[in-house]
Amino acid sequence: MQFTLFPQLPAELRSQIWRTAFCDQRSSIVELRALNDEIRPKSRPSTVLCVNRESRQEALRASRVLSSEGLLFRRKGEGEAQNRLFLFPEQDIIYFSNDYQFASPSTVDGKMEGMAGTLSLLAASMSRTDRAKIQSLAIDIYEWTEAADLKEIFQELVKFEGLKALVAVMRDPVEKKLGNERIFVEWPWSQRKPAQDLQTKLWKISRHTLRYNLEWKEPTAQVVCLGGN
Repeated sequence: MQFTLFPQLPAELRSQIWRTAFCDQRSSIVELRALNDEIRPKSRPSTVLCVNRESRQEALRASRVLSSEGLLFRRKGEGEAQNRLFLFPEQDIIYFSNDYQFASPSTVDGKMEGMAGTLSLLAASMSRTDRAKIQSLAIDIYEWTEAADLKEIFQELVKFEGLKALVAVMRDPVEKKLGNERIFVEWPWSQRKPAQDLQTKLWKISRHTLRYNLEWKEPTAQVVCLGGN
């Protein structure tokens, strides 16, 4: 169904409609991925950005009004070129999923793979000022993740000085793939024991990290499972 009289509405009303549509479409879970040794937003841009020039201008204006906290990620081999992401620090959760390629062993210092390597790449791709804007970070962690791997992950978290919350998304390696819409939900009662065990493991590793990084502001940790369609 098309509203063919939309162009005849007052400009102020059209602007309000575009801005409302843009804000309503945003998800508070902002998914990133490491691809070819660079950080890229995984989420598709809002359709409001693609309708016409007026809609695009109003969407960009809404982004600037609601948030001046844009993040810039350096792009590999392109000089000063950067990937840009608008961020609402008080509500947005940056999420790295195991569904996508991690940083390769050649990344950064050539030592770390997996999630620790991805976080190392993220930190290296951003300025210290931009790293401090990230308040909530979600990462996939399997129930059987080794303590040594968790220690590497937490050591990378120290670089994010503004981090207040860590969301551990406990995944099943053979679970079905979900669609683009991501939500975090609590584990059902029948599966709470593994989640509680992981929560305890995270707390112990966090305490260990704090012991060797006294100025680090320890984030709260929450274990969830992944929902969506």
